[in-house]
Amino acid sequence: MYTDIIHYDLANSVNHDHFLNITAKVLSDWMQHQKGFVSWTQYRNSRGGYTDIVVWESKKAAQKAEAKMAENPHQNDWVGCYQNIQSESLESVR
Repeated sequence: MYTDIIHYDLANSVNHDHFLNITAKVLSDWMQHQKGFVSWTQYRNSRGGYTDIVVWESKKAAQKAEAKMAENPHQNDWVGCYQNIQSESLESVR
């Protein structure tokens, strides 16, 4: 398994409900259809920031999906939700 962990804040012009609406559309209309996609869990931390944990079957599957992000019908709205993005990846060792 391969896991992407993304930490971020919402853009100043985006509220929590709008953000959840957009990400639900991204999940149902695009991400769930990507080969190798396993899960996407969103968390809100105590200071108001967010962390997403996206699990893929492999690093290759994650990279293929990333290369196809422009095909996401909600890409512009989705990208506009984020600021101060930091990410890291984990690859399972067993």
